[in-house]
Amino acid sequence: MEKLEEIYREALRFVERRFPNIDPKEKRITVLSVMKMLLDLSKHETLGESSQVEDDISRIRDHLGEDYTKIALIFDDEGNVSEILRYGWLKKEEWARINEKLKKLGFKWVSEGEKSRWIKEA
Repeated sequence: MEKLEEIYREALRFVERRFPNIDPKEKRITVLSVMKMLLDLSKHETLGESSQVEDDISRIRDHLGEDYTKIALIFDDEGNVSEILRYGWLKKEEWARINEKLKKLGFKWVSEGEKSRWIKEA
């Protein structure tokens, strides 16, 4: 439990520094996303793969900019980003902008209602 609290505090500090004017609802979602990222990183650090995971996360985050807070990364067993989910509903222009950026990174949109997501093309 102590480890989880530490991860929460670290995620909260990161979000408050990076997005000082974020909406409170968005802030909760973003903190959870960062916590998930940190937990995934800690899982892969034990496997000695953290630099690859960090590179993938950094590349996607840098490419998306502030749109990064609207998505969640899903990792496969090897530590690669295999899917990207959206947090809630995106406006048409937001979705189009994110979709274009993710296409350039090798992801394609799979439309399946609430389970719609971007997947890494082989």
